[in-house]
Amino acid sequence: GEVLFANAGGAGWANPLTGDFEEVRSPGRDGRFYGPLPKTWIDYRGTYVSGADCVLRYRVGETEVNEWPRLSEVGEEPVFERHLALGPTAVPMTVRIADRPGCTQQSLPILPGFSGLWSQSGDEQPSVLFAATGQVAGVEWVVVDAQIRLRVPASQATRVISLVAMRAASK
Repeated sequence: GEVLFANAGGAGWANPLTGDFEEVRSPGRDGRFYGPLPKTWIDYRGTYVSGADCVLRYRVGETEVNEWPRLSEVGEEPVFERHLALGPTAVPMTVRIADRPGCTQQSLPILPGFSGLWSQSGDEQPSVLFAATGQVAGVEWVVVDAQIRLRVPASQATRVISLVAMRAASK
């Protein structure tokens, strides 16, 4: 099928100690980075099955994360879903959503329970709608070096955020 978006190598979450995505692993002979990130950054805890969902369980710093991806459809268009249950966190967290070089991004008006970003291409890439729904109070879309990221503020409560991405009409 057609690739709507992809991520280059690197971390999927910002380092909770520094708030950045700076690579800390040593490069291999080919210049690419290999191996796990430090456990103080990300700590994989296992994969579980819950009904039809496969749940990835890990920690980002001290924050417990349960993540379950899904693929659904709206009409005949595929919709990629990424559901996150984030435990309480004392620091803001930033998750990398997609790399979209050569595209312009525009935030969509925030409604209660919804935050969105439109990523439009000037070339052959399809335009993509990214949205966050659920407990999204205070979330912020950030674009750095063509990386689309979602910044989630600190919270004393567990929250569930659903991320979706789908092809969008260009006009």
